[in-house]
Amino acid sequence: GDTQPVEAKPLKVGTAAPPPVIDGRLDDPCWQTAGAIRELEDFMRVPGTAVQTTILVTADRDALYFGFDCQEPATDALVANATERDGPAWSDDSVELFLDTNRDLRTYYQIIVNSRGVLFDQDTGAPGLAGPKWDGPVTVATQVLPDRWIAEVKLEFNGLRLAEAGRTWGANFARTSLR
Repeated sequence: GDTQPVEAKPLKVGTAAPPPVIDGRLDDPCWQTAGAIRELEDFMRVPGTAVQTTILVTADRDALYFGFDCQEPATDALVANATERDGPAWSDDSVELFLDTNRDLRTYYQIIVNSRGVLFDQDTGAPGLAGPKWDGPVTVATQVLPDRWIAEVKLEFNGLRLAEAGRTWGANFARTSLR
């Protein structure tokens, strides 16, 4: 049967004109008009802890841009053990993006970035490219501040399997905070 997402929350994407500089700072004008997600549902949480995560999304003709603003009271304790591309960034303090361009809930792109800017990416929709074999057209930059860490991600459309223009895509976001 046709599987529907549990709860679809549409997000209108901003227009990046001009596009942001991927430098780990969310100070480009386009971030002011970007689509924003300010509520993530807790999957697991240690009692007494809470951190705010804001996700910004904007686009131009060539790429999608994501900004992750991760509040963190103890950035000196961030875990970032993965040091090279396609290393186990999911075990670190990290943000994740799942992009389901076909909305089939089966074939998706996954991008994980740790606080050090190390990237894991995979394409689950092409035979043989699940896992670390796919290196997508992805550029990332991060910055660690005393009270937060920031990740900026650029995903170029060139080379992606894309649904026709005007279609709604599925996306999911996650953040791992190990404190």
